[in-house]
Amino acid sequence: MIREELRRWFPDAFLVVLDSCTTADLVCCDSCYRECRAIWPLARNSIEEGAIPINWFYSATKLCEEFTEEEYYEFLKDVPCPRCGGPQEFYLYPYSPPFELNPCLEREIKEVAEIAIATPFLVLSHPFSRRVFEMLQSVGETVQSTTFSQYLYRARNAEDVIFRQASEFDRAPPECTSDNRYNHAGRAVLYLASDAETCFEENRRRTSVVAEIEVHFPLKVLDLVAPDVAHPEDGELLSALAYSALLSAKQDATTANRQEYMFSRFVADCARFSGIDAIKYPSTRITGTNYNLAIIRPDTSLTWIGTIRRFIDMPCDG
Repeated sequence: MIREELRRWFPDAFLVVLDSCTTADLVCCDSCYRECRAIWPLARNSIEEGAIPINWFYSATKLCEEFTEEEYYEFLKDVPCPRCGGPQEFYLYPYSPPFELNPCLEREIKEVAEIAIATPFLVLSHPFSRRVFEMLQSVGETVQSTTFSQYLYRARNAEDVIFRQASEFDRAPPECTSDNRYNHAGRAVLYLASDAETCFEENRRRTSVVAEIEVHFPLKVLDLVAPDVAHPEDGELLSALAYSALLSAKQDATTANRQEYMFSRFVADCARFSGIDAIKYPSTRITGTNYNLAIIRPDTSLTWIGTIRRFIDMPCDG
């Protein structure tokens, strides 16, 4: 086969081999994977751990039988990145999100994020935001109140815990409440976690006292951890939301009003308006089967929803 024929054949051969190596729905290149992980921060580890070196992709596949190494690197310039159209250089980053990756979805998420930061009171003007609002109203009408069979946990800085009593672990008073992921400044919600280790991580690994809590009050919960199971009719959109920067961006310590939480606070407002009591969501600081729970029901106190069973000391490890 002459060189020009090889060049024409190479892109198809490359994509066939790529399809045989991975079942990923999304493949990024060095130029766009940072943008991808910024849009889908909850998928960052999966994207980076699945990285395939371009040189390995040649030597470990059938491509090395069909093309010389010189031809491989020369013809590779004719194969654009499936995501951004840029050149393939050092790594391929395949990723399969736990939801259908609609081609318009990333664009909508970026547009809404820009509105949420620039003009937050206009966030409902975007069709995606209105779709989220209508979906949460539907969830509020259908989700049933449930009780938690497992204990939940809440951390406090050790120096702030004097008497080890429930009042020290309750919601913060309005004057001490700043903007957070699911609450506005001056309007605290009760943040709990599935285990003591998650509490410790969420508390920035400071020396902490963690209260183990038995929750006995039934709650209507918006589940962003397993939305396809809890809310099957809306699971796709809820999964995309949970993985996106709209809900799972890490806090930027340089911003006073925590702009990265603008849309998540919008979601909390919509959920509260729809009669939802709590939001169950993945931690951005520790991954696994763990989760956080924000009880957004107004005027909810710790003593009203549960009972502290014991206290766990979590020392700073350095």
